[in-house]
Amino acid sequence: MAIQFSFVCFVMYFFLLAGQLTALYSFAGYVAPKLQVQWLPWGLVGFGVVSMLLYPVIGGLRKDISTDVIQMLFIFVGAFFIGWRVFDPSAVHTTWTSLTDKQLTPNNSMIRQDCSLVTNDVDVVVG
Repeated sequence: MAIQFSFVCFVMYFFLLAGQLTALYSFAGYVAPKLQVQWLPWGLVGFGVVSMLLYPVIGGLRKDISTDVIQMLFIFVGAFFIGWRVFDPSAVHTTWTSLTDKQLTPNNSMIRQDCSLVTNDVDVVVG
């Protein structure tokens, strides 16, 4: 099982590295003619390869992963609270009924034609 996991991690790292190098080369290819430096794309790719290969060896990847785990915890907690509030039926009803006539006019980008919102206790029909 450890060999398969290591292989998957290697493939993921390889493709992430390839994507980063492709983006770096594209950017350098765009900037090089403007700066009149022809070696810039390959020089930046070489620097990128060396730095991206040395980063995990020095210990940066382990620190990166621990930071990413903490960030994802915050993202999941925030997404839970946002989803809880957005999908609350009373929030949908309150938002819909708080729209003004100006927001519902044909001159506005928020055009409503024959729209209806049905909640558990109230039917709201606009149009």
